[in-house]
Amino acid sequence: AGLYSLLFFSGYLNLEAIDALRNFFRLSVPNHEVAYIYKERVLSWVEQKLKLAPAGYIQLADLLVEGDLEGFKDTLQKFLHQGVSFYQTGSKLSEVFYNGFMLCLLSMLSSYYRLESEYESGLGKADAVLLPRSASNPQALILEYKVCKAAEDLASTAQAGLKQIQEKHYATKVQSYDGVQRILALSLSFCGKEVSLASEVLTA
Repeated sequence: AGLYSLLFFSGYLNLEAIDALRNFFRLSVPNHEVAYIYKERVLSWVEQKLKLAPAGYIQLADLLVEGDLEGFKDTLQKFLHQGVSFYQTGSKLSEVFYNGFMLCLLSMLSSYYRLESEYESGLGKADAVLLPRSASNPQALILEYKVCKAAEDLASTAQAGLKQIQEKHYATKVQSYDGVQRILALSLSFCGKEVSLASEVLTA
């Protein structure tokens, strides 16, 4: 919270009212120049931690667009195993690490999707939502990330994330967009260098 406050008061984030009467607001990036700085800085940081070049992100992103979730999960697992410096982040920063990694990955899909982070819909906020830019692409994606302490909890934690998407109705707002005919709900759980994935296709 302190970091976001500093960025806001420094002019690197804007405050947008969602529901001023209920004191609901959203922080947004003020312009393309600042967005570029954020993207480059986060991408550089995750590259150093994971030893993953941009070409690797593109490969992962393509698998997600193609709907090859098993290939996406296996490739993501491989990259995490290659990231020998992962533990330098420490347990307290692990969630920041995974969010940074996924932000960089999803930004590679900007020509196909509009990325919304901390997207408010239904009864809460999804970690990320991808809205299609073209009517020829009828699918939107809702993503939730979870971190667990034990590898044996990976599968159940991924299922818990998927259940959260359903029970908090994260798809409600996405369903209102014209052209969206189906929604892929995707939950990823992380534990160190291990990952698990749960998914479900929702009708719009």
